[in-house]
Amino acid sequence: MGLILNKLTRILLLIATLGCVSSPCWAQRPSDFEARLELSRNGKVIGETTFEFASRDDRWTMHSRTSGRAYRLVPFAENSYGEGDWEKDQPRPSRYEREVRAVISRRWTVEFDWEEGVVHSVHPDGESTLDLSPGVI
Repeated sequence: MGLILNKLTRILLLIATLGCVSSPCWAQRPSDFEARLELSRNGKVIGETTFEFASRDDRWTMHSRTSGRAYRLVPFAENSYGEGDWEKDQPRPSRYEREVRAVISRRWTVEFDWEEGVVHSVHPDGESTLDLSPGVI
């Protein structure tokens, strides 16, 4: 189960940080979309993930929700939310939040301060502030 959530997290974090890449990501802004995925283990469905992306005016949002049961006993849930704006038709994140609930709950938040050139994150192990470097993920 951890492997599935870990892979999903990496994908969502990659999407959230694409705004740091200086090379073009899209020829044009993507259309709104929603995707639904079933999570399975040993051929049995144990959960579902919904991912939504929306772009309105000069802002975009993305939201994922995952829920299910591991081993038919342990409920799990993951919620992620990201938002940002468009800089020269490239996504530039401003905020990202993630919460995972299984046996215990964990929460992450990330705030991008483009004027100051830093990104601040609060995570289960503490807090971090890093310089934003265009082109580096």
